[in-house]
Amino acid sequence: MTAIFIVVFSVIYLLVLYNFYIAICGRIRVFTITSFFCLCYISFAYIGSILLNIMHFEAEDYLGMYARPDIFFLVWVFTLLGLLFLLLGFAIANIVFKNICYPRKNRDLQLIKVSISCFDNSNKNFFVILFLFILSFFVLLVYRNAIGGFPLESVFSADNGAALAFLRSEATNNFSGKFYRYVMFMETLPLFLFIVVSFIKSCKKKKWQYLYIALFLYNLFYSLSTIQKAPILKFLLLCCIIFFYKNGFINKKIILKLVVFSCGLVLIMYMCFMGLEDAPIEVIIEGALHRVFIGAIHPFYWYIKYAEEFGFLYGISFPNPAGIFPFESFRLTVEIMNYAKGDLLGDLVGSMPTVYIGEMYINFGLYGLILASIMFGFALQTLDILFVRSLLVSKSVIFSSLYIYMIYYFSQFAETGISGIIVDTNFYMVLFISFIYCLINRCNLRGHGKKEGLSRYKCASSR
Repeated sequence: MTAIFIVVFSVIYLLVLYNFYIAICGRIRVFTITSFFCLCYISFAYIGSILLNIMHFEAEDYLGMYARPDIFFLVWVFTLLGLLFLLLGFAIANIVFKNICYPRKNRDLQLIKVSISCFDNSNKNFFVILFLFILSFFVLLVYRNAIGGFPLESVFSADNGAALAFLRSEATNNFSGKFYRYVMFMETLPLFLFIVVSFIKSCKKKKWQYLYIALFLYNLFYSLSTIQKAPILKFLLLCCIIFFYKNGFINKKIILKLVVFSCGLVLIMYMCFMGLEDAPIEVIIEGALHRVFIGAIHPFYWYIKYAEEFGFLYGISFPNPAGIFPFESFRLTVEIMNYAKGDLLGDLVGSMPTVYIGEMYINFGLYGLILASIMFGFALQTLDILFVRSLLVSKSVIFSSLYIYMIYYFSQFAETGISGIIVDTNFYMVLFISFIYCLINRCNLRGHGKKEGLSRYKCASSR
């Protein structure tokens, strides 16, 4: 009876909130920061919170989680509240910026084509992007040397899934160096360059098309290099977002094809990366679906249980750059993994991130969850408003690329905490590159304008 109530209420609740979103943001014609984040939230948190309450999964049963069905119910309730107050934050942003925000702007935006300036298509810009790409490739080689080989290289030589998991841990969570510095150059930089070149290649010059192919293959390889399932799926999603943005509408057939292809890809990756080649197909399918829909919301259970047992953290899990605050930073995702699995991990260093409301709840309780959802929703809608306003004036390559990167970047917080934004070097690096790009482009346009003015003056004088 409880399961039926949860399903029926969740469907009705989602329909009501969908209509509320349409009322405040307009119909979804192209992906925006808010619409794509909501899609990810529903896919990775909302649906999973329902499934945890109405189904019985072997992985959760093995950890003894079904002994506390009340916590599963709280996960569902908190997920519903998070979505509600997120949309309330959208509405507040619309009220604050009511003079520049109205629903039909998204429709206007889709009618404008991306403009490629002389600088975008210039040889100077090509060689700068090529240099940055080569730099990324060099950092990737240095990283490979530091870890002794990519986990992907051991897929067919490792004895079992546990051996691959250990290699993945050594290459990511247990990496001895400053991993974030490597990520800046071997992941974030080439990904952003790929978005930029995706627009410039429309000029149909071969050098840009070759660079686009090289960047695509690089990002595809890097997504697979640590044999994690999520990066490759996110990269394919990014390709679709770029395609929809350039064409001005969301193609449902492409989405359907992507879903089918992604499902097949996840199954193949589970067979190869988890050592399940000989497992029954139903076991592989259940594992893959569990990872997609349950993987991000499953840790929320342990966040609630941890807070119940040890109390709230009151912000000590937030970043403490250079130790400027009077507390030692608490490695939340790693500690939760140790709390949940303990001796089962062995020598592995794992992490358990969850949807951003989990981080807020374990720090400040229900009131923190509500306030954070409102503030985060306000921030996302404000960014959407500012970007759309700018893009309506000039849908340039760099602004379009930055907007798509923001859509992609903020979607991750449907699966992880938001406190790291304040020290996220990847985020600030992309902003810095975009600023420099805009500055050079503007100077180039001014120089081009002066040359044209001088040319007209000479022509007038000759007459």
